[in-house]
Amino acid sequence: MLEKSTYGTKLRLYGTNAHVAKFSGINTTGLLFRTYITSSICAALGGLMMLATYSSARADYGSNYTMQAILLIVLGGVSPNGGKGKISGVITAIVLLKMIEAGINRFRSVSTYYVTLIWGAVLILALVIDYFSQKPKKAK
Repeated sequence: MLEKSTYGTKLRLYGTNAHVAKFSGINTTGLLFRTYITSSICAALGGLMMLATYSSARADYGSNYTMQAILLIVLGGVSPNGGKGKISGVITAIVLLKMIEAGINRFRSVSTYYVTLIWGAVLILALVIDYFSQKPKKAK
């Protein structure tokens, strides 16, 4: 959707620089509205799937997955500043993190709190690496 449609191109431009997108003639209000509607539909479908899995509902079920989602996106190569990223990188990050999580769960002595600590450390490391890789190079 982001690569093959005009909506995706406009959204990528808006993610890179909102002022440039507005000055280039894109209806940024309508674009944000459509993006929020799409996001809320995906969130509702995810909530329904969790409801079907757990047979109950609570408002904070997804709070455990917030840091994992951010970690997956950053590890997948999507820039936190916007403007670049691919789904294939995110899928690779999902597979890698699930393999690491399965390996950690093999050790019974490792608490789930340590897994969250490990994910936080990996997230900080990924953000630091992304920051230094985005830094402009000095001309000689």
